Amino acid sequence: MLGAVQQAINSGASLAGEMLVDSLVLPNIHPSLLTAISGLNHIEQHRAVGVVETWSVAACIDAADCAVKAANVILVRVHMAFGIGGKCYMVVAGDISDVNNAVSVASERAGEKGLLVYRSVIARHMKPCGVRWWRDNDNSAHQLNG
Repeated sequence: MLGAVQQAINSGASLAGEMLVDSLVLPNIHPSLLTAISGLNHIEQHRAVGVVETWSVAACIDAADCAVKAANVILVRVHMAFGIGGKCYMVVAGDISDVNNAVSVASERAGEKGLLVYRSVIARHMKPCGVRWWRDNDNSAHQLNG
């Protein structure tokens, strides 16, 4: 099955030519990645928060997958390309040391392809920061628990 998926990706990449920004096949995706893409993960207030932004959706998904496999963090959100020029960002939360580790791992992974835009760690966000974090395509606001 994986061979067929890789063959399909290679075929698409060949057709895309110079227009291809990035591609990815993840054979063993972390379960929290799908809920983070859907925007369904939440964090407790007053946890450390880390953000990694990439130039491509594939690079961000790969970086997020590596981050949650390397550190004890909650993958809060993976925001893909909507309204941000094709870029993507991920948000993780947890204890400061775990968040630092996750952001380092994710940044290194995205940087391997030259697709890292920005990274940041907030050691302990204040409650007003959690009032409204993002709006989805249906304009529904997501808030931090608490």
